[in-house]
Amino acid sequence: MLHESVDADHRAIAAQMLGYVGDKQSVVPDLVSAISDPYDGVRNNAMRALAIFTMATKVPPPAIRGPARVTDLD
Repeated sequence: MLHESVDADHRAIAAQMLGYVGDKQSVVPDLVSAISDPYDGVRNNAMRALAIFTMATKVPPPAIRGPARVTDLD
């Protein structure tokens, strides 16, 4: 839904819902990719979910790791 829906509101909801998955590390690449979405609601929800993941990590180093560069997703 996050990558394939033509409806921007559906993509925004998908980005928001990914913030609630149990295996947070598994959705980091999807959320990082969504930061480049043309719709600001999708970008906002993706950033919010990633920020919550970061804040939820209390023991350094963070358990949630993003790619070093956005180009590392491919």
